[in-house]
Amino acid sequence: MCQMRVVMDSEAGRETILDAATKLEVSAAGITLHAFFDPPRLIAGATVREIDFLEGLAVLMPKTGDGR
Repeated sequence: MCQMRVVMDSEAGRETILDAATKLEVSAAGITLHAFFDPPRLIAGATVREIDFLEGLAVLMPKTGDGR
């Protein structure tokens, strides 16, 4: 079973959002993270920057004004 650590990348550095995400969903509202035994968590206004499958790490970043 694989779970990923999810971090938010910003000018201040990286902040861990969730240590053991089981599912990540992308929508217009942002990123919804799922984990065992916890309700889904919406990270509004975020987008995926990169996913490192070998490290088990997903990096999010705030959306820019141009939709990226």
